[in-house]
Amino acid sequence: MTGGDFQLSAGVYYFDRVIFTGPHRWGLDSSVSATAPCIVYVGQMLIFADDCLVNMNSPGDPRPPRHLQIYCTGDELSGVAIYVRFSFNVEVSAVIAGQDAALNAGGGASGNHLYGALYTKTAMLSELSFHYDTSLHNQILAGVTEWVLVNED
Repeated sequence: MTGGDFQLSAGVYYFDRVIFTGPHRWGLDSSVSATAPCIVYVGQMLIFADDCLVNMNSPGDPRPPRHLQIYCTGDELSGVAIYVRFSFNVEVSAVIAGQDAALNAGGGASGNHLYGALYTKTAMLSELSFHYDTSLHNQILAGVTEWVLVNED
């Protein structure tokens, strides 16, 4: 997706590969709340390029991270690598989780901020300011457990 706005409602979504080229704003509409979050499953790749704002009122003003829950679904056993990348000047307010996911926010990038919580196999955070949302402590934010993605090859 190239620059512009992208808005999702409460519900469950699946994207195999998403690349947001900036400037881009990924917002959530008024149907989203703590009890009706926007849950996004990512199959292989999620890239936030330069100047992206995700679930933010404005730069430095995050909406509640629990409203946007991003789950990376690939795993090493199936040979599907999961890649989440922050490029330059990216701000995201979300819960990002993936057992075999790799988050990369390095390589000379700067101005990157993640507000919320993170659970990944690896995280290169040399150029990321991580702001843990303490209201998420001991909270269970499970994805849809009855939905299982399988490779039928």
